Amino acid sequence: MINFLKNIDYRFWILTLFVFTLPNSVAVNNILAGIIIFYWLIWGDKKETLKLFQSNPIVLLSFLFFLIHIIGLLWSEDLKWGIHIVTKEIKFLMIPILMSLIKKEEIPFFIKTFIFSMTLDEILSYLIWFKILPPMFNATSYDPAIFMGHIPYNIFLAFTVYLMLHSLLFDNVSKIQKIFYILFATTMSINTFITGGRAGQVAYFVAIVILVFQYYKKSIIKAIGIIFITIPLIFTIAYNTSKIFHDRVNLAIHNIKNVKNNPHTSVGRRIIFNINTIRLIKQHPLFGVGTGDFPKEYKKINDKYTPNVVLASQPHNMYLLVWAQTGIFGLLTLLSLLFMQIYIGFKKISPYYRIQIILPSIFLVVMFSDSYLLGHYTTTLFVLFSALLFKDINWDMLKS
Repeated sequence: MINFLKNIDYRFWILTLFVFTLPNSVAVNNILAGIIIFYWLIWGDKKETLKLFQSNPIVLLSFLFFLIHIIGLLWSEDLKWGIHIVTKEIKFLMIPILMSLIKKEEIPFFIKTFIFSMTLDEILSYLIWFKILPPMFNATSYDPAIFMGHIPYNIFLAFTVYLMLHSLLFDNVSKIQKIFYILFATTMSINTFITGGRAGQVAYFVAIVILVFQYYKKSIIKAIGIIFITIPLIFTIAYNTSKIFHDRVNLAIHNIKNVKNNPHTSVGRRIIFNINTIRLIKQHPLFGVGTGDFPKEYKKINDKYTPNVVLASQPHNMYLLVWAQTGIFGLLTLLSLLFMQIYIGFKKISPYYRIQIILPSIFLVVMFSDSYLLGHYTTTLFVLFSALLFKDINWDMLKS
């Protein structure tokens, strides 16, 4: 028994559980993240991890993105809220730790583990939708997004559908795997539109468009033709068969048309949040208001221009939030991280180069509608796959 325990690769199983629980539980996933950090502190190769800050562009840029939030505390009056924001972004420091612990040959396994976990979530979602199981956690029979709630869940679905279709089209997979990917890519596509996350539905279309271009890279005209047929077809089918998608599309259109008369809607408030945050940025364009002072400074703007609209602790736009807090330098750091990932993908120096493009592309789009690098699920998704996909990238590779 003692020999058996000694032979267990605890590093591998802790990482596996971390990946598996990501879509399912904030508490358990955070505990596993703490265990990973503890394992790294005791047994990890600290020197090798520190070298990544010099050699790996994604590690450097993600660290700078975190660091600029620390620096932004220097001119923050509300340090309590500033530290709260920093604790949200501290997950970026896990990228080099995960890179140093994950072995290259394990990456496909961890990707499949993530897909498997999402598949279980999706099955539970359908069981609630068909009223086989009672509503639980965040799910209802009308909106059956079970663990995460529909906002991050649909983004996870879009990314997972892409991963399965990517394997189906580009990897050498067995017949059983092909059947699995076809079946669950289809059911997850349907699940995307029977749950209510509009950002995830946009992310789904983005993923499909990019995948078509990647597959028909030698025939751009053919790719465009397929996209002009496929995207409207999917939208039309979803609109006419999914009550929640139909309702939320109509609601969004109605809210946009009537935003002046009634700004007290989810869409209306987001528009007001964005307009007021731009007003705030104009007052502090270079350095921002500080990492901790957005709520306080936003209240001043809101009281002046839109006193009848609810206050915002963040503008539901990641770019405007970062710019308002840390100035133009923070915004450029965030954009540099995302576009560096895309640039690396286009260099085709990794077997995962197509996925390297889709990860930041999805975030580039959805972050116009919310601050997805603040929330646990989506931030951890970005951190985990940044570590998996860009593990062996270095500056020298980009020179060729």
